[in-house]
Amino acid sequence: MEEDSTYPTSRFIKLYDKKRTFYYKIIKEGIYPLTNQLHYTRNPKHPIPHNYIVETQYGKANHIVKCSINYVEGKPLFKVNFGENFAKDEFCE
Repeated sequence: MEEDSTYPTSRFIKLYDKKRTFYYKIIKEGIYPLTNQLHYTRNPKHPIPHNYIVETQYGKANHIVKCSINYVEGKPLFKVNFGENFAKDEFCE
């Protein structure tokens, strides 16, 4: 995947390859918890922020979802809001 962005000057990020394109809008950057509470993604390891919010578009119809990460009881809780006015949601630890 290649990235086309001027982040943090612009909050919009485009990731693409020959077959797909993803658009992201960073709503809130969030903060990183203390080292002893910080969790990481799988390889390549990236720190997972607290109170992070991003909107992304997907599919040919350009559906928009809002994704957020908040630490709850010391673990990141991932939330995806979708539908009209983001009224529906799904959670994942």
